[in-house]
Amino acid sequence: MEKNIPHNKIPAWLVLLAVLASVTAMAFPLLYLVSAALWASILIRCNHAALLLLLLLPPVGVVFALYAASGGTVDALVGNLCMALLGTVPGLALCLMQAQKRGGFYSAAVTGGLSALLLYFAVCLPGVLTGEGAFAPAEAAMHANADWMRQILDQMRTPETAAVFARYEEGLSFMENAVQTWLVPMLVLLGGLLGLSNTLFFRLFVKKDREALGLAPLKPFSRWSVPREASLGMFLLLLGAVVLMLTGSNSADAVSATVAAIVGLPLFVQGIALIDYLLTRNGKNIAMKRILAYVLIAALLPSLASALLFAGCAEQVLHIRDSYDRLKQYRDTQQNGGGHA
Repeated sequence: MEKNIPHNKIPAWLVLLAVLASVTAMAFPLLYLVSAALWASILIRCNHAALLLLLLLPPVGVVFALYAASGGTVDALVGNLCMALLGTVPGLALCLMQAQKRGGFYSAAVTGGLSALLLYFAVCLPGVLTGEGAFAPAEAAMHANADWMRQILDQMRTPETAAVFARYEEGLSFMENAVQTWLVPMLVLLGGLLGLSNTLFFRLFVKKDREALGLAPLKPFSRWSVPREASLGMFLLLLGAVVLMLTGSNSADAVSATVAAIVGLPLFVQGIALIDYLLTRNGKNIAMKRILAYVLIAALLPSLASALLFAGCAEQVLHIRDSYDRLKQYRDTQQNGGGHA
């Protein structure tokens, strides 16, 4: 069976959307949630490597055109180029991972990792090129936003709200002083979100052509899991972060937060998948149960985040879903055996 569909089977709307998303994503960042999936959906349908160069032209061309028109600096050009590649390079990686029939976890992880790396380059590389330091642009932007927020708070301040606004100002001060601690973890989380989103959208765009493209079927969300072989790597990352904290290193807080983001995000998603699995075990009103559960999770996310993370950890260690499946299989066997007896 051919793994690639001829060019005349590539939907024109898909190419148009991919070009528009690449060109406008820097102005509308939410488009990055789908841009890599669009390019991967095109690449998976053709055999010509030259298409990779063609798909780079729209975003890179726009960046150079804006640079020439505005007379910008080289560091700004480099940062914008990284953002322009945020859809195409992860899209190529996603295409290759899916073509090799890698699982959803690895596809999302590689796509998210490349997205986080490009985000890091876009944010930090300009400061390195100017000699100000990797975090200088982010710190300057944070200071400017904090000053703007303080002006708004001062205008809204009343004697009754003074205590509440004081806590807001404390939070702003903390964010200003801790940019080097939270910036990289935030970029990791954003990259992971982009990887997960684009993987799901990619599967949506190729749903009708999945068999013709030779792609493996996607697991139901209730069966999503972190591969068991990843457990050792996660443990070593956590152990390394703990050792670094015990040594009193200056970078311990930043490294620990980054490790928490790398390890926590997939376990958090696995925790939600475990909840979805438990909801689907009883076949009655599954759709309504899911809607209510996801609305509740979205509304109470700050309060439920730790519980969902713990659920993901418990699943990784105890294999709860496999245990339930074996128990159900045992009960079915006993009932069938009893009926025949």
